[in-house]
This record gives sequence, structure tokens and C-alpha cells, in this order.
Amino acid sequence: MDFSGPDSIDRAIEEGLDLDGSLIPLEMLNLYREVMEKEGARKRSGVKKSMRNRIVRSGAKPFDQETLHLISD
Repeated sequence: MDFSGPDSIDRAIEEGLDLDGSLIPLEMLNLYREVMEKEGARKRSGVKKSMRNRIVRSGAKPFDQETLHLISD
């Protein structure tokens, strides 16, 4: 299975596999699914805030702090 692209982590979790092909422990999968179910039921505060959080979290790898600061206002 090809684990590249923005949803590679989600696909790997669905398969129960880590990106190296090893199995994810069942207890960890079950807890993750329970947490995600509760997160899915949570009301959201706004799209822009969620976008900003995702940009900062994922953007910290390829972008410098100054670039990411542009979206903080």
C-alpha cells in the first residue's frame, strides 16, 4: 500500500498498519477510534480557526516561523 499524500496516516490507521508495515496494537487503535468518535461529535468554533491550527501544525515542518506568523492574525 502506498502511504504518501495528505491522507496517508488515515489510510494506514484504517488498515491497522504503521507506515513501515508493522501492525498497530489493537488497544491503540481502539483508543484512537474512541477519541476520534468523541472529537467528531464536538461542535466546531469556525473553519478559519481550524484551518489556522492545521496550517501551523503541518506547516511547521516545511515553512519558517515568519511565514506561519502571517496567518496568526
